[in-house]
Amino acid sequence: MKPSDLMTAVVVGALALAPSLATAQSSIPPQTMGRLDVLGRFAAAAPFCESLGYTLVDRDGQAFSREIAKIAERVGVNPQEAEAAVAASKARDTSETQAARERVQANLKDVSGDRALREFADGLSVRCRRAVDDPVGSVLMKPPAGAVSTLSLRYVDSQLAPYGRAGWQTHYVLAGGDVAEAVGTCDARLSRAQGRAYLAELRDPTRFSPDINDTIQAWLDTRIAKGREAAKTAPPSAAQCGQLLARRKTALQKAPVD
Repeated sequence: MKPSDLMTAVVVGALALAPSLATAQSSIPPQTMGRLDVLGRFAAAAPFCESLGYTLVDRDGQAFSREIAKIAERVGVNPQEAEAAVAASKARDTSETQAARERVQANLKDVSGDRALREFADGLSVRCRRAVDDPVGSVLMKPPAGAVSTLSLRYVDSQLAPYGRAGWQTHYVLAGGDVAEAVGTCDARLSRAQGRAYLAELRDPTRFSPDINDTIQAWLDTRIAKGREAAKTAPPSAAQCGQLLARRKTALQKAPVD
């Protein structure tokens, strides 16, 4: 029987077997069991990592199964028992990850679900990178170029794009965009120093992650331009500007930095 066939054969029975593997009846030492559990979670993550740009290189699972067999041989345990432990871990984590993905996808139309989507993407991105950084997990897939946070952001953007939103548009950033637009609207009423003061927090180069800062700054510029354009047809009074800027500045201060 090929290693990949063996892995498939034990998946169904693995969940029932898993509890006994953790008991004294198991021939697998606790430390090794922990290692096999981690490897099973790496195997579960691999198909989901494709959505982040990773390339699966062991689709039939043979290379991965050979690595599991090597571990079993090295510690002197039954290879089938080691395969079963990995399969059980993989099955559990696959089910949990699929359920988590379905939950966030069910709320994509509502901006209130964006945070949960980002948390899911961030967690998955970390797991994928840990897998490829592992000597055994690395046989499963190859990583794309980009930092962990960049890959997560790309995934979030791809999920939100159909709804006209982006992953970097957090509550805080959106509130900042409202401030920027107000500054543009009241440009004729503000000195250059005053305009800069309202935007100082948003323009701070350390405020946002380097991989999204340029995108956010460019977007803020478009919001300022939008405000200036609006002022051409309905120029606000000094009093109106004062109220508008105060209201939006307060909203920015209250916005969660998420």
